[in-house]
Amino acid sequence: MMCAPHGSQSHGSGSCPPPCHGSPSCHASTQCYESPCPSQLHDSGSTTRMNFNLLKESVAALNEVEGISGEAYAKAIEKFENEVWRALFLEMPANRRKDWVWNLK
Repeated sequence: MMCAPHGSQSHGSGSCPPPCHGSPSCHASTQCYESPCPSQLHDSGSTTRMNFNLLKESVAALNEVEGISGEAYAKAIEKFENEVWRALFLEMPANRRKDWVWNLK
């Protein structure tokens, strides 16, 4: 959650307000926002679509890997929360994908 001083209409020169820690003093002196700072959303639409497509590709590639347990599959899905892991998985040859999934901790 982010906070901005009462009456603040903008975030100024693109900098975000300090994070809200949920303390009573924070809420008493500021207005809290649940949405991220607008300067962090400049290209969120295309980035979100790109990340979603990469996630779909990663899951589709994982579904093609034969002979993995449900536990190993679930661990891979957890790793896919990170876009770097998704990209690395897609770049691996098929035989290495299975090794990678089986060796997740």
